[in-house]
Amino acid sequence: MTTWPLETIDENTFIDLCNALDSALHLRQLPDGSTTWDCDHTLTKTRWWIEHHTSLNADHVLEEFRYLGGFCDCEVLLNVMSVAREDGEEYEDEEDDEEGASDGLHF
Repeated sequence: MTTWPLETIDENTFIDLCNALDSALHLRQLPDGSTTWDCDHTLTKTRWWIEHHTSLNADHVLEEFRYLGGFCDCEVLLNVMSVAREDGEEYEDEEDDEEGASDGLHF
């Protein structure tokens, strides 16, 4: 059994955050096969979700994310998620899950 690598946020909450970010950033594949998304190069969406969906200290969570290379919302998905996946476990995308959809970012 592996230990969850993040100290400031539990695994289930982190997965919910990543699902919300994935939806909010409109990750999509272009006709040429490349991938693009709508990131404003800040942690605004990440901070908002943490503050509105958890009782965690957002400053502490974001500090850990930055330490792990998450300096903006898309880097939370790319860099911090890669640290969380070091044990090789793949996290299921719950985008189509009715209940999970209600945890998204609503601006």
